Amino acid sequence: MSEDTFTIEELLAALEAARPSTPDDPAAMTIRQLREKTGYSEVMTARQLRSLMEAGRVVCVRIPFVRIDGARTTVPAYKLVGGSDDDGGEAD
Repeated sequence: MSEDTFTIEELLAALEAARPSTPDDPAAMTIRQLREKTGYSEVMTARQLRSLMEAGRVVCVRIPFVRIDGARTTVPAYKLVGGSDDDGGEAD
C-alpha cells in the first residue's frame, strides 16, 4: 500500500463525519484529526486539503486549543463549504 491510494473522497468523508462531533466548530477538523481518521501522512493530508481549498470545497478556520503547558491558543482546522451544517451559507 502506498499513499498514492489516498483520495480526495476519503478526506471529504472524514470532514463530513466530523460535522456533529467537534464542540467549538462542529464542522472543523485539524490535520492531526484528519490524519487519525484517514491513516495517511500529514504531508499527503495537507496536499489534499490544499487541492480542496483551491477548488473552494474546504475552508480553513481557527479553533481554540489548549497547549501542553496550559496556554490557550487557536489552531488551524478545516471544514467543508456548504451542506446542512454550514453556518456561512454563502455558496457561490
